[in-house]
Amino acid sequence: MHTFNRSSELTLHVFFQDHLWQWGITCVRPGGVGAKVVAYSDPGFCTELQARTDGERARLRRGDRPRSECV
Repeated sequence: MHTFNRSSELTLHVFFQDHLWQWGITCVRPGGVGAKVVAYSDPGFCTELQARTDGERARLRRGDRPRSECV
């Protein structure tokens, strides 16, 4: 798994699964105990670059939301 752009407590992960490139966004749970998936791609992408570009766009949009979803 590749992890990119950890900022604002949101981390973008880009990975290859089931013959497609996928992305997921996680946030750190309070107290540093694990992470929570707050968004993911569905369906996947043909290339890593497409998945990373779309995932980064989603991460930036979510960056404006309150962190309450990480509780």
